[in-house]
Amino acid sequence: MARRRILTDEERRYLVAHYPEQNVIELGAHLRCGGSLVSRTLREMGISVRPRVRPLRILTDEERRYLAVHYPEQGVIALGAHFRCSPGLVSHTLREMGIPVRRPGGTPKLAPAKRAAILAAWREGKAANAINAELGTSNATVKSVLADAGIPWENRLRRGPESPGWKNGRHYYGPDINGRYVAVWVGRDDPMWSMANRGGTVPEHRLVMARSLGRPLERHETVHHLNGRRDDNRLDNLQLRIGRHGKGVAMRCVECGSHNVEAVHI
Repeated sequence: MARRRILTDEERRYLVAHYPEQNVIELGAHLRCGGSLVSRTLREMGISVRPRVRPLRILTDEERRYLAVHYPEQGVIALGAHFRCSPGLVSHTLREMGIPVRRPGGTPKLAPAKRAAILAAWREGKAANAINAELGTSNATVKSVLADAGIPWENRLRRGPESPGWKNGRHYYGPDINGRYVAVWVGRDDPMWSMANRGGTVPEHRLVMARSLGRPLERHETVHHLNGRRDDNRLDNLQLRIGRHGKGVAMRCVECGSHNVEAVHI
């Protein structure tokens, strides 16, 4: 283990003679040691060491004019990133200019033009996510602007055929092993709506079986693909079972062979 260096008596006398006229970094460079050793030695000698203060950068007149134009629409963090300085320097400069700085986490004060653009887009029928993508806002900002204007908030997230991502109501999911499962969108007025998930979709193999039976499937009922292809949802390839696949029990009428059966709760 390396021994910690100790300053000699002569070096200590040099410290006493030149501190604090020279700071610990300059003294360390002269004595060929680190600033931390200088600070520790000074404290051992009973000399208080002032905290190191980094020189404060001063924003130029052009940068100050930029601040006056874009604050508070842009926050101190965004402005600091723009000037490549700390947010603290931005706040310090704003206060020097007599501009009040909002507390951290406060809601930015929107420019009248952006507020008007949000209201115009909302009255055109655009959803909040579309407004955010277009104007760089957030749901909280849109709600605040609407509340100030006395306009009630409504969820304009469109589902089903009206959704921008509509793909004929079908999409694939699950691992691509023996084909992927197919999900189909159903409307609220569909008799099989009770089988849908929160997104309004039902696995197609379950939906095909349910429509052939004329009723929604029970939770304990499963549908097996006879040929193992998960995307082959022809009724002839499907088999109604109870429980998990593999050794599950197929539900079929022993007299006629029909799958049109239902569970009876006793």
